[in-house]
Order: sequence, then structure tokens, then C-alpha cells
Amino acid sequence: MRSVAVATSLLLVVGCATELPSGNIFIVRGVVAGTVTAAGAPVTVVTVIATAQYPSSGPPLVITDSTRPDNAGHYLVSLAVQNVPDARAPLDVRFRPDAGSGLPTRDTTGLQVLLTIVKPPPETTYVDMSLSP
Repeated sequence: MRSVAVATSLLLVVGCATELPSGNIFIVRGVVAGTVTAAGAPVTVVTVIATAQYPSSGPPLVITDSTRPDNAGHYLVSLAVQNVPDARAPLDVRFRPDAGSGLPTRDTTGLQVLLTIVKPPPETTYVDMSLSP
């Protein structure tokens, strides 16, 4: 049985400007977090790969990073890119279990992540994944 839970969390950010600094290098970030389980137990033998496609006037700018869950199955991927305005970007998250684990791979599509200069980002995209066969 396959289970996917997706949510976006909003945090109140007070006094943070989103104007672009002039003449400086700056970073915009997006955060993807969640939990990986199989049969209700945490999974640590998986690589979680998050890929955002930042919209641009030409082909999208592909931003990707990966991580592995902690002992509780929780993961956090921080996507970062320099010197672009804040934007919502299409997001895919791939789950690649280690060879020999017996767990299936899983992919998500149709998600979005907010890429912003605000620290910490005011939203986190949550993707919880069950890798039960």
C-alpha cells in the first residue's frame, strides 16, 4: 500500500523584507521536509532527492539536493540558488532505497516549493512517504 502525505506549512514572519539586495550576492532557499516509513517503521536506508525547476525566461533553472533520513525517518532538504527573485517552483521528490533493502522506489510530482530570500523560509513543503511494498 502506498501512502503519500503532502502539506505546506506557513510561519508568520514579522519585519523581514523580501526586496532584493542591490550589488550583493544573495541566496534564495526552499525547504522540503518529511518522514519516510515502511510498514509504520522509520526508514533510514533511502536517499531523498528534491528537485525544483525555478521558472525563468528560458529553460527552467534546475535546483537539486539530496539527504538521508535520521534514525526516526525524518529528513530535511534545503534547496538553494544565488541571485534570483523569490518564486514558487515546481517540485519533484524522489525516494531511492539502498540496493538490497527490498524497498520500492517512489516519486512525487505536481508539488511546489517556495524559494525565498527570507530567513528562515516562511513555508516548508512536507512530503511524508511510505515505502511499503
